[in-house]
Amino acid sequence: MLRDMAKGIAYAYHISDIESKISTSENDVSKKSREIGKIKWNCTPALVGFIITELANKGFIQYPLKNGETNPTGLAKQCFSLFEIKTTQENLIKEFSSIKNTLSDAKRAKFTIPEFKDLQ
Repeated sequence: MLRDMAKGIAYAYHISDIESKISTSENDVSKKSREIGKIKWNCTPALVGFIITELANKGFIQYPLKNGETNPTGLAKQCFSLFEIKTTQENLIKEFSSIKNTLSDAKRAKFTIPEFKDLQ
């Protein structure tokens, strides 16, 4: 019986040691993610919205979907998790709209992206 108890204690200690190592590894990964940081956009929110929308419309990236429809809120959340953008989520959602985007037509005309399928 003492032998079984000793095995149980040793087993519990081993599990605790493994859990501690896993926790340390997870903290290291989290710390490295914070150190890497986000990609900083140096342009206006209107240009960010226009570029990302153009990339999606031309087939380079996929819009997240909700109930089978494009989900600008989901896209804004993804953008904020990856990029440093000086705006609010609500404003970025507005800038994703081709109708509500505040980038002038003259500036839009200067930025053209070909269809993805044309580059394959």
